[in-house]
Order: sequence, then structure tokens, then C-alpha cells
Amino acid sequence: MLKGERKKKEWREIGKKGKRKKEKGREKEERSERNVETKRKAKEEGRRKEKEGRRERGRRKKGKRKKEEGKRKEEEGKEEGGRRERGRRKKGRRKKGKRKKEEGKEEEGRRERERRKKGKRKKEEEKEKEGRRERERRKKGKRKKEEGKEKEGRRERERRKKGKKKKGEGKEKYI
Repeated sequence: MLKGERKKKEWREIGKKGKRKKEKGREKEERSERNVETKRKAKEEGRRKEKEGRRERGRRKKGKRKKEEGKRKEEEGKEEGGRRERGRRKKGRRKKGKRKKEEGKEEEGRRERERRKKGKRKKEEEKEKEGRRERERRKKGKRKKEEGKEKEGRRERERRKKGKKKKGEGKEKYI
């Protein structure tokens, strides 16, 4: 092996090493980017869950507070002879009745509209049927007229062929 050839071979080896190093570096960089991305996503997810948890806890607290308030009011009402509780129940019942009435009215209105629609539809269908019948009648009349004309024309041609004249034509009456 000559001196120059050996140098070339060495340089080739060095080049291969460099290439390998570059590839490894690239892979490392990609991996770190992926890790950063996953970390960021995990952080966002954590924040979102924390927010939801806070909301849920707040909701529960609110519910608890309302329950306690209701109990306290009820206790106060009992001290006053239970008037408040009864009044609240009555109000609730009234509201329910009102709601039912409104729903009933809505339902009635809906039924009425449906009935009107049905009537309208029936009328339209009847009109359409009538129109169709009328058109058919006209068509029939036209057809009959045409057929009559055709027959007349045929008769006329046949008469001409035979050399005959129309009935009552050419007859001379002797006196």
C-alpha cells in the first residue's frame, strides 16, 4: 500500500466518523425537541385539570353554602311559627301550576297550528285534484274533436276516391 493511498483511507474513516457524529447529534436534538413538546403538553394538561378541579370545588362550596342558608332560613321560619316554610311551598306550587298552564297553552297552540296546516294541505290537495280532473276533461274533449275531424277527413277522401258526392248533393227533384 502506498503512502498516499493510506492517507486517503484514513481520511475516509475520519469522514465516516464525522458523518456518524452528525447523525447522532441530529437524533439527540430531535429527541430533546420531542421531550420538550411532551413536557409542554403535560404542563398544559396539568393546568387544565387544576382549573377544572378548582371550578368543581367552587361549585361544591357554593352548593354547600346554599344548603346551609336554606337550613338556616328554615330554622328561622320554625321559630316564627313555620309561616315562611309554608309560604315558600305555596309559592313553589303556584310556580309549578303556572308552568303547567303555560305548557298546556303551548301544546294547545301547537295542536291548533297542526290542525290548520292539515286543513290547508287537504284544501290544496283537493284543488290540485280538481285541476287535474279539469285538464284531463279538456284533453279528452280535444282528443275527441281531433278524432272526429280525422274520421270526417277519412270519409271525405273515401268519397272522393269513389267519385261520390255528399248526401243531398246533386240530386235534382223533378216536379
